[in-house]
Amino acid sequence: MTHRKPILRTHKVDNTAVFFATTSIVRFAYAVLALLLLHVLRPDYAPVHHFIRDYAVGRYGWVMTTWFLAMGSGCLMLLLGLVCSGPTLVTARIGTLVLGVASIGLVVSAIFPTDVRLPTTRAGEIHDTSFLVNIGSILLAIVLLSASFGSQPRWRPTGALP
Repeated sequence: MTHRKPILRTHKVDNTAVFFATTSIVRFAYAVLALLLLHVLRPDYAPVHHFIRDYAVGRYGWVMTTWFLAMGSGCLMLLLGLVCSGPTLVTARIGTLVLGVASIGLVVSAIFPTDVRLPTTRAGEIHDTSFLVNIGSILLAIVLLSASFGSQPRWRPTGALP
């Protein structure tokens, strides 16, 4: 039988950061549940043939709108938690800033619904542009934050993992 070392905290836990982290998790969990609900409510929309944003149009569009708002506010809460106690490297700060861009972009996507059919509208064009900014921002934030987490001892695995 092997004994594992107890996990020792090497830093003070900030209650504000814990609040932001918890709030972020709750909002992301809601987003997952809302998207699963949309798949049940709209079996006519196959994700293979439609973007998930197309759920925002129609009878249950309000559920997709709340998904965008939950994801945007979840990113904002994650951003605030990282500002409170996240890595302090330049890459982390840039990643956090880019996460803020994604947060704003997701709210813009909630405000301006997509176009499912032609002709395109101004709201649909704004939504499409916001979509591209959101995807790029989230991917860049993932890369930058992951790199900064791995370069600081406080954010590395504690030794319980191989």
